[in-house]
Formats: sequence, C-alpha cells, structure tokens
Amino acid sequence: MMVPSQRDAYKYALSMELRKDGFRFAFLSAESKEVVFYKSVNFDGFDEESLMELLSEPYFKYTFSSVSLSVSTNRMTLVPEAIFNNTTPKAIFELNHTNPIDNLDYSRLPELGLVTIYEIPLWIKSIFVKQFLRIKIVHHSTVILKGVFGQPTYKAKAHIYKEKELFYLILTDKNKLNYFNLFESSEIADLIYYYLFVLEQKEINSKDMPLTVYGLESDHPAISEMNKLLADPIRMYYKEEEENKFILINQLLCV
Repeated sequence: MMVPSQRDAYKYALSMELRKDGFRFAFLSAESKEVVFYKSVNFDGFDEESLMELLSEPYFKYTFSSVSLSVSTNRMTLVPEAIFNNTTPKAIFELNHTNPIDNLDYSRLPELGLVTIYEIPLWIKSIFVKQFLRIKIVHHSTVILKGVFGQPTYKAKAHIYKEKELFYLILTDKNKLNYFNLFESSEIADLIYYYLFVLEQKEINSKDMPLTVYGLESDHPAISEMNKLLADPIRMYYKEEEENKFILINQLLCV
C-alpha cells in the first residue's frame, strides 16, 4: 500500500478512527471504496500534544474528496428522532449519564428515525476541525448502524462490534432495529453472558438468530474464545484483510 500523491488526493477519502486505545486511518478510493493505504497507532491514552503529533504528517494537509472522523466514547445515547426534536440533547443525555458533561454532539440516522447523542471533549473536536475544515465527525454507534443496515437485514440477525474495553450488541429483524446497547467490558465471558441474556429476555433461540462479529480480524484470539463458549460458530464480516477496518470503510456512508 502506498500513500496517494498530493496531486491525486482528490480521488480519495480520508477516513479516521479515534479510540482510547489507538488511532487508525485509511485512504479509500472515492469510487470503489477500496482501501489503498492504512495505518494504525496503538496507545494507552492520548493528550493534545500527542494527537497533534499524529496529525503532523504532510499527507494530512492534502485536499481529499471527503474527510471524516469516528470517535469511540462510552458516554452516548440513542433516541428516536421524534423525542430528539421535542427537547434538548443535554436533557436527554442527562437521563442516562451524570454530570459533568464535556461538550455534546449528535449524529442523525434518518433512515432509522434515530439520533445518536454523544460526548466529545471540545479540545478533541477543535483539533480536528482546525486541521480539516471540511471534516464530518460522527460517533462509532452511527457508523456501526450504517454498516449493519448497509447489508441485508430482513432475516433475524445478531451483530456485535468488539473494541478493547467495550462492545455494541445489535439485533435486527425484518429490516428493523430490535435492540441496541453498549456494554463496558473487555472480557469475552461477559460479552457472551450479556448476549445470551438479551436473547433470553427477548425469548429468542440463538439458533434462530445467527451472530456476526465486526471489528476483529479472523485470527484474533477473541474469535476462538467466543466459539468455545457458543453452541454455534459466529460469522465474520467482510474479507479477512478488511475485518478490522469496518468503521473506516463504513464511515463513507456518513459523508
């Protein structure tokens, strides 16, 4: 993979992903959505100086066809658009999260009639907005739902997007969202417990709802651990080389 030249940058989308444990970005063909360059930087936390250093590479100053950033935060909430339109984001957010609240933003999912309200520290948002004037910033949950509903969802399915310290659980059926939640845990045993508990509460047999896992490469140790704890093998999304680029690729559905 090679970094596109500054002259050809307009042919590509810059897609970035910021999490507590790392920063990833990719240059994707605006036409084919193919990843032409990818880089991942892992860390245990970041501050303003380290984030600015990551963005100091010359190619971040190129003029791309689009620029987007997805942020992963555990302080978020998903609400129907009708509720969102009749009150304030802060009032809704305070029903689920305690103060202090450090700068709220939101992303709409008009095709589902939903809105994601999430916390993003202002200093993080300011760094990216100053660096990329045309940037589109969204929350991971928005991208995940876009990606899930960008594939066939008529038949009942369960979807898990796994990060290091949290995971999203989504249930879909007949092209509708039947369940969505974010769980904070790094343990695979917890993931399986919550997954099976939700199915039990909804009176769903796991054999009737195949599980697809996103965000991990097929040889990740967590995959084999999940399969040991489940009666039926999980399914993987995308080609093997694209498994951990789910967010970066599907972010293009948000711009």
